[in-house]
Amino acid sequence: MTRTTTRTLLALPLLAALGLAACGSNGSGGSASGRPSAGEIAKVLTAGSDVTNGSTMDQEMADCYAGILADSKLSDETLRALVDGDENYTPADEEAEGNALVEAFTQAAADCGTPS
Repeated sequence: MTRTTTRTLLALPLLAALGLAACGSNGSGGSASGRPSAGEIAKVLTAGSDVTNGSTMDQEMADCYAGILADSKLSDETLRALVDGDENYTPADEEAEGNALVEAFTQAAADCGTPS
């Protein structure tokens, strides 16, 4: 298995966790389409424990992670699906989105810390 494939497989549970945490979110406070704002992403990150696997993510950390995700290489569609809780969303390029997610979360962990 190649490194890229392994990284993609590792990223998919994170993507799923974000999507599950966003369930029930109506994405209020932002546009219904297009790239979600950092504020919309932060709201999802603080909405429930599914996204952080039971760990605590305070508002400051959520804002930091959200800024990195908003500025990441993740597509507008993937970020919108996460915010909207679209469990049926499948990225057109799963490998690229998985790699972008790993890159964003690696940067966020380094810059913002990890949830406790």
